[in-house]
Formats: sequence, structure tokens, C-alpha cells
Amino acid sequence: MSNVIFKETADQDNPKVKDAADHDSLKVIDSPYRRYSCQEGNPLGCSFLKEIAQTDSQVQICPVCTFPSPLPDNAEIQGKNGIYRLDAWLGKRGLGRLYLATLLGLNQRVVIKEYLLPQLHFSAAEIRERQQTFVEVAGLSLADGRVQDFRVLTILEAIPDVRASRCYLVLETTAANSTLRQYLQQGAFSENQVYQVLQQVLQSLKFLHSQRFRLPSGQMTAGLVHGSLSLDSLLMSVQPMDLENPFVTQAQRLTPDQDFFLYLCDLTVWEALFLPSLVQTQIHSQTDDLVALGTVAFDLLTADIAKETGKSLDPAISQHWPAVDPKLKQFILRLLRLEQPFESADAALQDFYRFAFAAEPTPSIPLEATLAPTRKKRVRLRWILLLTSLLLLGLLGWLAIFLLSNHRKSSPHPKPLLCCLKEVTGISPGTFTYAATENGIWQDLLQQKNLIRPGVSFEQQLKKVFPQLHLKLEPTTSTAQAISKVRSGSAEFAIAPLLEPLPEDLESQVIAYDGVAIVVAFSYTKRQQSLPIQLGGQMTLAQLKTIYTTQPENWQALQGSLLPIQQYSPNNAEVLEVFKTRVTNEGLMSKSLPELDLMRTVLRDFELRNIGAIGFAPFSKVVGQCSVYPLALKQQGQAEVQALQFKNGQPISPATDLCSKKGAYTLNPQVFQSGRYPLAYPLAVIYPRDNDRPHIGEKIAELLKTREGQDLLTEAGLVPSLNSDTQ
Repeated sequence: MSNVIFKETADQDNPKVKDAADHDSLKVIDSPYRRYSCQEGNPLGCSFLKEIAQTDSQVQICPVCTFPSPLPDNAEIQGKNGIYRLDAWLGKRGLGRLYLATLLGLNQRVVIKEYLLPQLHFSAAEIRERQQTFVEVAGLSLADGRVQDFRVLTILEAIPDVRASRCYLVLETTAANSTLRQYLQQGAFSENQVYQVLQQVLQSLKFLHSQRFRLPSGQMTAGLVHGSLSLDSLLMSVQPMDLENPFVTQAQRLTPDQDFFLYLCDLTVWEALFLPSLVQTQIHSQTDDLVALGTVAFDLLTADIAKETGKSLDPAISQHWPAVDPKLKQFILRLLRLEQPFESADAALQDFYRFAFAAEPTPSIPLEATLAPTRKKRVRLRWILLLTSLLLLGLLGWLAIFLLSNHRKSSPHPKPLLCCLKEVTGISPGTFTYAATENGIWQDLLQQKNLIRPGVSFEQQLKKVFPQLHLKLEPTTSTAQAISKVRSGSAEFAIAPLLEPLPEDLESQVIAYDGVAIVVAFSYTKRQQSLPIQLGGQMTLAQLKTIYTTQPENWQALQGSLLPIQQYSPNNAEVLEVFKTRVTNEGLMSKSLPELDLMRTVLRDFELRNIGAIGFAPFSKVVGQCSVYPLALKQQGQAEVQALQFKNGQPISPATDLCSKKGAYTLNPQVFQSGRYPLAYPLAVIYPRDNDRPHIGEKIAELLKTREGQDLLTEAGLVPSLNSDTQ
């Protein structure tokens, strides 16, 4: 819980407070808080109340209408992450007030949204109930732990304040960006700008409507509705922010051909908690979100007409429309359900792709076309290589048949691959200690739910199948320490990367493969200026070592632009160990972040700060998201290797739209299993070569090499150790 601490001294002789009592020009307010007679009709954003509160920090209610006053500068809010100091009031948005704040100790800039539960509208029981619900629902993450940045504003923390009947939402600095309504004051948007708005918001709505989320309470929900989509809940980022003064009250000038980035904020799932009960609320649907987007698009196109006439416009009336592309008009009418409606955000997005890219000046498709001449030049060479390959395949086929025949003679009864965990026999009951790197992939896999079935983790499934088996994890800081524990007898087995040959007294079985992905921002709005384009989608190991050991100032030193470089590394000892072993053999010059935060930060550095950030993370965390683009890697004297491929076997390229193509590409198992990807590594169960010790390590490997075991490893983002034809 939070307690707001007021740091300033009171001004007991404030004349504005005395004069306010005599103010006789009160207005009937047009706001949810109708029991408060605010003189400006806007109690949340009342400038009169703001001026009084900043003059006298002890004024906690309006002397005229008694509505709770804004928090003063330098007030402090205690949260789970630390103490936040309020630096400035930024105004109101939706059902709350926005403040610029600093997380003390870390000196991190944030924005805090303050929600109110004023006593004229909420009883004591309602206040407690809504504060508790607020903490349980304010914030969301993907149920499977993946990170996907679909431009939904990130919530850092939700804080209830029981003493003041308020709640606070701690947000990233993007929350201070101007809304579409503020930008609309400059005039109507162009068709090209409306295309950008439609595409980005539809992508975000598809994400919200179709994904499975985990709320802070732990509750799982399949799909979310925004519920309050409007010009006020869409934030626009136009250019990199000035970190010293990133908060502006007026929208920056927007030029017709300028790219921008939209963020969705203020979802109804927590925003509606602060609507007084006298305000009639409704249950919103996914269809309502599409209609709201259609309204936004119509308002953006017709702002100038609305200003001239001074009247609200009706999209059902043709005369109220400006001269626009008929296809765009029809698309908006379908969103508004005035013509054949779309069934879903996904259907609307697919229809948008069919017609809109032809009208956009800089679509993502032309880059594919620029590659065509190069491909044609390679056709002849491919025919020559194909003929040569056929001859080699024939020779290799004969050799394989010969070797397989000999193998079958020596092993006439090969052991069939087991189907399920329950088919593994000979597992001794008892408690067994095993070692694995702390916060590594194995710990994630054990605790991650929904791999086997909804709400069930591998650890829970193992206990169900083998109730007498108890495994106790002994976290380690490195693979070497895990191996040492097995050799000393303090652990019966270890699950760790195989980076070096094992001592002779140990055995291992590879259960899966992972790899280190080198990631840069995948930017949709700035695709043509992004690092995947500049770098041709690839990087050499030598360049990678240079970036993390010598800290070049910008990308020009690596055949890029003058874009500054910022290096990040994950706070994952397992991945750091692989990276240092394969790339640097020394310390790293980089900022350390949790893997999911790392990917979000890489994207935001590029979009908001014009910084060319680079980071690395395990592919098991990277695959399936589109915040970042994993670069192909190249070793000296060898061709570059891209670890992600389409179902037809073709690798992704900088021209690939990772967001809209999600699900069409996956990890290429061959480059991991063969070691062709330079930063691929096997994950193995390591156990003693000693018959006097329990054989639990060997049995755990057998469990994980069943079809069910390999499937759950695949679901966790790993590459299975067994090819599909062996399964």
C-alpha cells in the first residue's frame, strides 16, 4: 500500500484559497463526477484547483467543490519498486491525472497516472473493493512469457493508496506523449497518415483480441477488449525524445510525409474501475473496438470540415466526407458497420493489406522486388550447383545405405522411441537434487504453464505421472559449477549447455538445442532507416566482438549510419556464458537487463531516442515476437546463417514483416542441430558414469526424449534433439 508524503510547507495566507469561497459562477459539470460542482466543468483537469494546489501543498480538496486536489510537486509515492518523487503535473487524460516522476535511487524517469475514488461517489466498501481489483487487473503480459511489443503502453507497477482513496499507475515515459486529439488541433490528417493509423492500431487490436494474457493476479484470459479506444487513448510518437525535457503539453508539428508510432493506453479493464456507479457502463466487445477505430479514422479525415461547420459530422452522410480514396472510405464504413462489417480485427487487417499497400508511398514490399535482379543472376549458378548436388547426393545415399545396413546388422532390435512420459519405467522414488543455471532456460521450462495443457507446468505434470519422484533444484551461477556439483555428489545430475568436453567420469545426453540471437530493433514505421536494412540483415562474429569490447560510438564503423550504438546484455548467466565463450572471451561493455525488458528497450531506443541499440538473448525467448529482428551471423570464410525460416525453408530477411507474418516462420532445426549457426549450443542432461549412484539423470534424459518430452521442449521455444523422422 502507498502513503503520499507532502514535502512542501503550507502557505496559510493564500489569497486564492480565500477568494475561491466567494466564487459564484459555478458550472454544472459535464464529467463522470457530477456530484461535484466544478467551476470549470472539469474537476480532474481544473486549472483553478491546480494553481491552488501548487501554491499550497497542504490543500487536499478544492475549496469550492471539495473535489480531491492534484498532488503537489515533490510529493513521494511508495511502491514495490521503490519511492517515486513527483516532479510535475502534466494534466489529465481519461479518468486520471498524469505526473512526471522519478524513481529514486535508480534515477529512472516515469509517468504516474493518478486515479481517484472520491467519497461523494464511492462508499468505503466500494473504495476497498476497487483498489484491490485495480492491483489484480492493471497490467498484462503474454501467458506463455514471450515478449511482443504491439504498442500497448507498458505498465511498470500498480499502487493502491488506502489513506487517500486513490490509485497510481506507474507507466513508461511514452505515456507523456501527445494524443491524437492534440495532434488533430493542427488540422485534418492526410490519407497516408490515416493509412498508418489504421495499420498500426489494427495490428495492436489483433494482438489484444487474439492472444492469451496473464493478469497481475495470475488469472489467465483469452483475448482482451480495449473498450475505450478514441482520439484520447492513442498516443503518438513522432520523433526521438529529448531525455532532459521529454514532456511537452502541446503536440509537435506533424508534416504530411512524416512517420509516426502509435501506442494504445487506458484499457477499460482497469480504467472503468474509477467510473462512479451512477454512470451507466456497458460491456464492450471486439466489434466495439473496430467501430471506435472507424470513428477515429473518420474524425482524422474530417477535422477541417468539422471546424468550418461547427457541427458534428455523420459518416453515414456522403456530404460529410472529404474527397478521399473510395477504397479507404469503404474500409472505414465497414469498420463502422455501415457497410458489410468485418468479423474480426484480423479479418480487417488482412483486407487492409490487400488494398492499402498499393496506395502507400513506402510499403514494405518493394525491398523484396529490389532483390529480384540479384536472384535472377544466381539462377545459372544454382543449376550448376543443383547438378553437382545431385551427384553428391547419389554418392552420399549409397554411403548412407551401406552404413545403415551395417548398423542394423549390429543392432537388429533398435529401441523404439517412447510416446509419453508415463511409458518410461524404472524411475526410482525419492528426492533427488539436480543442478541448473539460475534463471536459465530449464528453470523457465519447469515453471512455465500451458506447455502440456492450460494451466499445467512440466513440473506439475511430472509430479502427477510420478508422484513418488521429487526433484530439488540447486541453482548455480555457471555450467562449470553445475558440473562440479555432479562430480562432488551434491547433485545427482545437471541440465546445462555443453560448451566444452566433459570430464571422463561424466556422461551426457543432448535433449534440445538453443542459440544466442543477436537482435536489433524491428521497426515498422521506420523500416527503411532501420538497422536490419542498414546491415543487410547480417553481422560477422568479428563485428559483434568489436561492438561489445571496444564500444564504437556509432554504426558507421560497421558499414552502417551515424546512428549511435547502445549495447545491452541479458542478466542470464547461461546465455552470458555462451556469448563470452563463443564471441569475446573477455568482459562485456554493456547494460544488463532482463531478457524481455531488453527487447522492449532495444525497440524503444530506436523509435523514441534515435539510438541503434543491439542486444542478445536466447532464441527460446526471441522466437514468436516482433519487437526485435534477429540478425543472421557469419563466421570468417563461411556464408551467413539465419536461424529463422519460413515453412518453405526460405530464411527471413529484413523485408519480412515479422508482425503480420507471425506464425509463418519458425526456428530452422538443421542449423542448430548441425552447429551451422555460430551461436547454437546443445542443452544436455549431465550425470555421473558411476553405477553406485542413482541413475535418475539418465532417466530424466529418457523422459525428455520421449515424443511428449520433445514436444514440450519445442513449445518452450527450444529446438528438439530428435528429428521429426525419428519421432
